[in-house]
Amino acid sequence: MRGRRGENRARAVGGRAVCRSHRRLALGLFRTRPHRTLLEHALSHGVTDVDVATTYHHGQVHKLLAQAAGELLDRFTISTKVSSQARLPTLAEQAKRAAGDLGRAPAVILVHNPEHLLRDLDHDQACRWWTATAETMSGLVTSGMCRSWGVACWDPRPVRDLLGTPAWTQAPQPSVAMVRAGLLVPADVLTASEELLQRIPHTAGRWGMSPFAGAPHLLDDINLAPFLTEDAPQAAAPLPTALAVAFHLPGVSRIAIGTVSPTHLDQLATARTWPVNQQRLSAYRRKLMARAGSAR
Repeated sequence: MRGRRGENRARAVGGRAVCRSHRRLALGLFRTRPHRTLLEHALSHGVTDVDVATTYHHGQVHKLLAQAAGELLDRFTISTKVSSQARLPTLAEQAKRAAGDLGRAPAVILVHNPEHLLRDLDHDQACRWWTATAETMSGLVTSGMCRSWGVACWDPRPVRDLLGTPAWTQAPQPSVAMVRAGLLVPADVLTASEELLQRIPHTAGRWGMSPFAGAPHLLDDINLAPFLTEDAPQAAAPLPTALAVAFHLPGVSRIAIGTVSPTHLDQLATARTWPVNQQRLSAYRRKLMARAGSAR
């Protein structure tokens, strides 16, 4: 029997509760090529966020999106990611090209997977790199290249190690962080994600991604119904249920999803507001952390 505990009265597991009506989806275009019909369908569900990166689709994703959306582009809020990989142009150059290809400045620019670089740096080097990067990103906001900036991390543990240092606290602060979300996030990554998200002052800037870990088939045969309250639809499918839960692991207000199917988008858009059993969620999180601790 599903629990009745209302999530709007509950504190989100590992963070602040996010009102169900404030949860958002973003169309992620990592593997998905932008198509006008899908963009129109997204708008019909109130999905007005699109998430891309300068490296997607061989660096052409911004042009492809602008071409597919046409006059609809102004109805979307675009977030894009810039990377510090040595083979790529500077962050500022990537941002300028993205704006040129889109025909407008994106709303948010994120530093893409900074952990890839940070792992190869010692502590002092990492601090200097972060200070310089934060100043560059803040400069993009000042110059009108975006409205806000942040970080997008698949594994935020190297970034977490900077959080208490002067390099972080005295540098310009990100207003957005994007991390993995959902039942398939490893315990140590989840903990680091929660610590990073706590540094983001507003819940609207706490974002999630990859709620199915790129392997949705792993959830097909798992009964996830106990994670929902009795107010949720009966016999809910696993993927929409997993999405509803992902808004709590960790607590985020927006999740980027990739799909080419309007039907799939229908299901996920509806699941945004499904109520989650907070007691069941807390029990799951305790077991996840206990198992991780025993494996060390």
